[in-house]
Amino acid sequence: MAGDSQRSVSSTVGVDVDLDADVDELVEEYQRLADELRRPGQTAVDVEDLDAIRNEVEDRVGTSEAVKLLL
Repeated sequence: MAGDSQRSVSSTVGVDVDLDADVDELVEEYQRLADELRRPGQTAVDVEDLDAIRNEVEDRVGTSEAVKLLL
């Protein structure tokens, strides 16, 4: 990653996802957000957080491994 910039995704419910975290932390956050989405009243903004994490994990480990980690 270039420079000291830290990439993150913020949703309106106050979730701040650090996309520079290691893969294990990203997978843990993905699982937590996925569990939250199973509850009534969650929004599409939360899905954007999941998509950002999934894309980051795919970029780092490849699609096949990302599927294994995130399921």
